[in-house]
Amino acid sequence: MKKLIINLVLPLTIISFGIITKWWETLQREAPETVFYGFPLPFLSSSANTSMSLQFFVAEFFIDFLCYLLIWYIVIFGFNRFWKKLKTNTFLPMGLWLASGIIMFLALLVGRSPDNIYHSHRKFKIEVVETGLYFFGKKRL
Repeated sequence: MKKLIINLVLPLTIISFGIITKWWETLQREAPETVFYGFPLPFLSSSANTSMSLQFFVAEFFIDFLCYLLIWYIVIFGFNRFWKKLKTNTFLPMGLWLASGIIMFLALLVGRSPDNIYHSHRKFKIEVVETGLYFFGKKRL
């Protein structure tokens, strides 16, 4: 199972974390409407200090990442245990790690901007107006 975790679960977690998430249109006190991104907790939004900066909430990010990891672990474990034993050849893990590496590289490029703000957790209340799914490359669905 350790081999399946390294070869399938981790890259699928990174790929799905980077491609599909949830958007939250919110109202904050004394702030304009803001769109947050993240599932199950919002961890990313545009910042109020400049137009091109983002604010990241680290605790919510780790909780979201662990949820994605747990979902993929349950899917792969259940498939491997109850339906068919998975045998990974060389090409599938290499392709998954290549795709997840590209997604991590792009995320690092966006995240290393000096204008971005990193908080340990969100310290303010938000009022959710509307939510929906967000796919990479598509606007809100």
